[in-house]
Amino acid sequence: MQAWGNNQSKFVARRTFDAPSKSGVIGLLCAAMGIPRAALYGAQLARFTSLRMAVRIDRPGIRWWDYHTVGAGLDMRIAEGEDKVKPGAMLTRREFLCDASFLVALQGDSDLLSDIHRALRQPVWTPFLGRKSCPPSRPLVEAEPAYFSELQSALASMPWQPRLKGDERPAWLESIREWSPSASESEAPPDAEIWYDVPVSFEPPAHAPRFVVRTRLSLADGTVSVSATAAQRSTPLPRALARTTETPRTGPPARPDLTTTADSVFSANPRQRQYSTSHIGAPEATRHAMICARSAACATTP
Repeated sequence: MQAWGNNQSKFVARRTFDAPSKSGVIGLLCAAMGIPRAALYGAQLARFTSLRMAVRIDRPGIRWWDYHTVGAGLDMRIAEGEDKVKPGAMLTRREFLCDASFLVALQGDSDLLSDIHRALRQPVWTPFLGRKSCPPSRPLVEAEPAYFSELQSALASMPWQPRLKGDERPAWLESIREWSPSASESEAPPDAEIWYDVPVSFEPPAHAPRFVVRTRLSLADGTVSVSATAAQRSTPLPRALARTTETPRTGPPARPDLTTTADSVFSANPRQRQYSTSHIGAPEATRHAMICARSAACATTP
């Protein structure tokens, strides 16, 4: 389970982007490196915001809402009359992405990417997928750094992995790539989106906009290969929730069966992978880092 807050989030209703946000990824990296929020400003913060970012959506997941209460003695307005209040708690809502899988690629300074790679192997603080209630259950790094010519090539290099054996393979995967002006493209394309997720400050939180464009990576033509193994094994029901059958008895009739059937069982199994990449052979080699956030976070069993 994960949540990447967007600019539509309000205090009583916290929404999420449909993919990891730049602010959320930077927060995850800084947690792994042991950098507190108060230290993220000026040149220190600019090092992270200068990283270019692209995301491959392996599984979009589903959106879930959770209800929270805030405070216990707040002055809450009541319906008995105007300007009348009563001590109580405020109801708020949190939106989460469940059973989603993303592959995130970063491009930037070589030294910074090396520091990130080491920190993800041995994080100082617990990293989490957007919110502290969504920690990963696997090590964040599962492969050594590699080299690629561009972010899109880095995304295409990792095979798509089904969550469970037998899952249907999609024909294509959507990717979200950060756009910036270049000599060949000085203006953003008409279909570019504006995401307010570039952190200007973490205390207090403030964000600047950036352009992103959506493209497709095909599985049918071999642009992205398919892994032969599934990301997650089938999860058995816990013994306490599994359906039980009462042993037949002799004598008086047994009491009615009061066993409980588990309507849904959740298994947290986010998968995280990190790679550093760079193009070898070009006059000015560009180094990239790629983080694969494969999270199969909520498997529902009927």
